[in-house]
Amino acid sequence: MPVLTEHLQEAARQLELCSTVCHYVAHGISKDISPAAAPAPAPLPAPAKLNTKQYEALDALAKGGAQLKVRDRGARIATIDGTADTNATFGSLDELDLVHHDTSVSLARGRDITVTEEGHRALAHRPAPPSAPTPVAPAPTAVRASGRTGR
Repeated sequence: MPVLTEHLQEAARQLELCSTVCHYVAHGISKDISPAAAPAPAPLPAPAKLNTKQYEALDALAKGGAQLKVRDRGARIATIDGTADTNATFGSLDELDLVHHDTSVSLARGRDITVTEEGHRALAHRPAPPSAPTPVAPAPTAVRASGRTGR
């Protein structure tokens, strides 16, 4: 019987150890998921400010993409809706990482252009166009009654 007693005592120590470890794990989990322990998300930097032509070009590209192709010895951007886009405007959008095109594809074949997440963010923060001033209606003039009476 002494062997059986030793095994039971060892099992009791193991259970006590498991209990202690479970307590530490549960405490750590509750500490990790508490709202006070959660770090505040880092604020995103402000999206790029663009001019009107850049916003129009980015909006056209976001509507369904486009292709960058070589045509008549120059690069041409062909959007789905036919919006004209200059190489300078496209270049500025590309420099700001607002659009993406696969440089491994040849220009002769045509590179698909997509708007990046940062580009969509810039569009979402697009300032509203200035509204035209509402015309002010002239104040009604008082009709003066004349001293004449109808005869």
